[in-house]
Amino acid sequence: MSDTLKIQSVVTFNRETPVESVKLFDNALQHIPSSFQKGELEVQPATADKEIASNVNVFYLQSDEPITIKIGDTAATPLLNMRSFGYSGSSTSFFISNPDSVEKTRVYFVSANIS
Repeated sequence: MSDTLKIQSVVTFNRETPVESVKLFDNALQHIPSSFQKGELEVQPATADKEIASNVNVFYLQSDEPITIKIGDTAATPLLNMRSFGYSGSSTSFFISNPDSVEKTRVYFVSANIS
């Protein structure tokens, strides 16, 4: 049996009155990675275009505070105010910034190359 990277995303809505629980989204991807990395960074205030992952097919990020993400290169159109982000597609690189912050920001991520 080979190593497997499983990514599961679930979004559930719970209502109190009337009591109801609805699963809005349930997606599970399983891949056989040729390599993967799990990391945690403390991003300093006013950081610009820090490369967090290079040439990966799968990338998931979670941040304590909103950050800016660029996909591909530092000249790409930025995705602003991101706290959570997921990508599965062609091999690319990811860059993060927190240009407006005066506080350090903790970022957690997982990246992988798929066979």
